[in-house]
Amino acid sequence: MNKYLFKKNEQAHSSFIDKLGFIAAELVVDKPTRVFEDFFELEPKEICEVLGWRKDQEIFDMIQESIKDDSFTLFLYDHDCTGFIAKCYFPEHSNFRFRKDGSFASLLASFGSFLVNFVKS
Repeated sequence: MNKYLFKKNEQAHSSFIDKLGFIAAELVVDKPTRVFEDFFELEPKEICEVLGWRKDQEIFDMIQESIKDDSFTLFLYDHDCTGFIAKCYFPEHSNFRFRKDGSFASLLASFGSFLVNFVKS
């Protein structure tokens, strides 16, 4: 079934979730899951963008300090981030074409080239 869904996704040139992590569940694991390890490698500014937090040096410092202390998951939980973090792939689109009247005609979707982003729910 997974192969079928992946093939359908590929044919549709659509985005997909590569990794999904539940923030509240991360509190009880000994070692962070892969999605959280990847998330922690982002720059503090990027983390703030994903979480919808303001981009202040004070916030950046708190994020860096909590990552260094291995307490970032608790930091997220304490700041009401209890949902999911997902690593998503979005196909890159190019060569947009429009009709003479300005309406959309076509585009080129590259499934081999992705924009990778994290999202929070």
